[in-house]
Amino acid sequence: MRIGYLHGYGSYFDENSIKVKALSKIGDVVGLDVNYNNGNSVIEYASVWVIEQQLDLIVGCSMGAWLASHVGAAVGIPSVMLNPALCPKESLRKYLDVPEGELDWGGYPMTSIDSNVLSSYLDINKEGFG
Repeated sequence: MRIGYLHGYGSYFDENSIKVKALSKIGDVVGLDVNYNNGNSVIEYASVWVIEQQLDLIVGCSMGAWLASHVGAAVGIPSVMLNPALCPKESLRKYLDVPEGELDWGGYPMTSIDSNVLSSYLDINKEGFG
Protein backbone atom coordinates (compact mmCIF):
# COMPACT_ATOMS: atom_id res chain seq x y z
CA MET A 1 0.00 0.00 0.00
CA ARG A 2 1.25 3.47 -0.89
CA ILE A 3 0.23 6.16 1.63
CA GLY A 4 0.47 9.93 1.22
CA TYR A 5 0.87 11.97 4.40
CA LEU A 6 -0.22 15.62 4.54
CA HIS A 7 1.07 17.68 7.47
CA GLY A 8 -0.70 20.51 9.26
CA TYR A 9 -0.32 24.28 9.03
CA GLY A 10 3.15 25.56 9.90
CA SER A 11 4.66 22.08 9.76
CA TYR A 12 6.46 19.93 7.21
CA PHE A 13 6.77 16.27 6.25
CA ASP A 14 9.04 14.50 8.71
CA GLU A 15 9.75 10.84 8.00
CA ASN A 16 10.80 10.43 11.65
CA SER A 17 7.50 11.66 13.14
CA ILE A 18 5.54 9.23 15.26
CA LYS A 19 2.56 9.30 12.87
CA VAL A 20 4.69 8.60 9.79
CA LYS A 21 6.55 5.78 11.54
CA ALA A 22 3.25 4.21 12.59
CA LEU A 23 1.88 4.44 9.06
CA SER A 24 5.11 2.91 7.73
CA LYS A 25 4.14 -0.34 9.43
CA ILE A 26 1.27 -0.79 6.99
CA GLY A 27 2.71 0.71 3.81
CA ASP A 28 5.19 2.91 2.00
CA VAL A 29 4.69 6.51 3.21
CA VAL A 30 5.51 9.57 1.14
CA GLY A 31 4.88 13.16 2.12
CA LEU A 32 4.30 16.50 0.54
CA ASP A 33 5.44 19.80 2.01
CA VAL A 34 2.52 22.19 1.68
CA ASN A 35 2.46 25.98 1.99
CA TYR A 36 -1.04 26.61 3.28
CA ASN A 37 -0.60 30.35 2.76
CA ASN A 38 -1.53 29.66 -0.87
CA GLY A 39 -5.19 29.12 0.01
CA ASN A 40 -7.42 26.70 -1.85
CA SER A 41 -4.88 26.32 -4.68
CA VAL A 42 -3.19 23.70 -2.47
CA ILE A 43 -6.07 21.35 -3.34
CA GLU A 44 -5.11 21.20 -7.02
CA TYR A 45 -1.39 21.09 -6.14
CA ALA A 46 -1.87 18.13 -3.80
CA SER A 47 -4.30 16.38 -6.18
CA VAL A 48 -1.69 16.36 -8.94
CA TRP A 49 0.89 15.03 -6.48
CA VAL A 50 -1.44 12.23 -5.29
CA ILE A 51 -2.03 11.09 -8.87
CA GLU A 52 1.68 11.28 -9.76
CA GLN A 53 2.58 9.29 -6.64
CA GLN A 54 -0.07 6.64 -7.43
CA LEU A 55 -1.32 6.65 -3.85
CA ASP A 56 -3.79 4.19 -2.38
CA LEU A 57 -4.61 6.24 0.74
CA ILE A 58 -4.22 9.82 1.96
CA VAL A 59 -3.68 10.58 5.65
CA GLY A 60 -3.69 14.12 6.95
CA CYS A 61 -3.43 15.85 10.30
CA SER A 62 -5.16 19.15 11.13
CA MET A 63 -4.91 21.31 7.96
CA GLY A 64 -3.51 18.22 6.23
CA ALA A 65 -6.74 16.43 7.16
CA TRP A 66 -8.72 19.34 5.69
CA LEU A 67 -6.64 19.00 2.53
CA ALA A 68 -7.04 15.21 2.50
CA SER A 69 -10.83 15.62 2.57
CA HIS A 70 -10.76 17.76 -0.58
CA VAL A 71 -8.08 15.81 -2.43
CA GLY A 72 -9.59 12.42 -1.61
CA ALA A 73 -12.96 13.56 -2.97
CA ALA A 74 -11.38 15.13 -6.06
CA VAL A 75 -9.33 12.10 -7.10
CA GLY A 76 -11.47 9.30 -5.63
CA ILE A 77 -8.96 7.99 -3.10
CA PRO A 78 -9.85 7.16 0.53
CA SER A 79 -8.63 9.60 3.14
CA VAL A 80 -8.07 9.40 6.87
CA MET A 81 -8.42 12.66 8.75
CA LEU A 82 -6.70 13.12 12.12
CA ASN A 83 -7.88 16.11 14.15
CA PRO A 84 -9.21 17.85 11.02
CA ALA A 85 -9.45 21.60 10.63
CA LEU A 86 -13.18 21.78 9.92
CA CYS A 87 -13.31 25.50 9.16
CA PRO A 88 -9.86 26.96 8.40
CA LYS A 89 -11.35 30.47 8.25
CA GLU A 90 -11.81 30.15 12.01
CA SER A 91 -9.02 27.82 13.11
CA LEU A 92 -6.26 29.75 11.29
CA ARG A 93 -7.45 33.14 12.51
CA LYS A 94 -4.82 33.04 15.28
CA TYR A 95 -2.12 33.24 12.58
CA LEU A 96 -3.56 36.41 11.03
CA ASP A 97 -1.33 39.48 11.08
CA VAL A 98 1.26 38.08 13.49
CA PRO A 99 4.54 40.06 13.32
CA GLU A 100 7.40 38.37 11.44
CA GLY A 101 9.47 36.08 13.62
CA GLU A 102 6.88 35.68 16.39
CA LEU A 103 5.48 32.40 15.11
CA ASP A 104 7.36 29.19 15.67
CA TRP A 105 6.18 25.62 15.41
CA GLY A 106 8.69 23.27 16.97
CA GLY A 107 11.67 25.16 15.61
CA TYR A 108 10.08 25.61 12.19
CA PRO A 109 9.50 29.34 11.55
CA MET A 110 6.06 30.28 10.26
CA THR A 111 4.72 33.34 8.57
CA SER A 112 1.47 35.07 9.30
CA ILE A 113 -1.46 34.19 7.04
CA ASP A 114 -2.88 36.79 4.68
CA SER A 115 -6.45 37.91 5.44
CA ASN A 116 -7.55 37.37 1.81
CA VAL A 117 -6.21 33.81 1.87
CA LEU A 118 -7.87 33.18 5.23
CA SER A 119 -11.28 34.40 4.10
CA SER A 120 -11.13 32.32 0.91
CA TYR A 121 -10.69 28.92 2.57
CA LEU A 122 -13.41 26.35 1.96
CA ASP A 123 -14.79 24.35 4.87
CA ILE A 124 -13.80 20.70 5.12
CA ASN A 125 -15.24 18.51 2.34
CA LYS A 126 -17.96 16.29 3.79
CA GLU A 127 -18.65 14.18 0.69
CA GLY A 128 -16.81 11.13 2.02
CA PHE A 129 -18.26 11.22 5.54
CA GLY A 130 -20.66 8.43 6.34
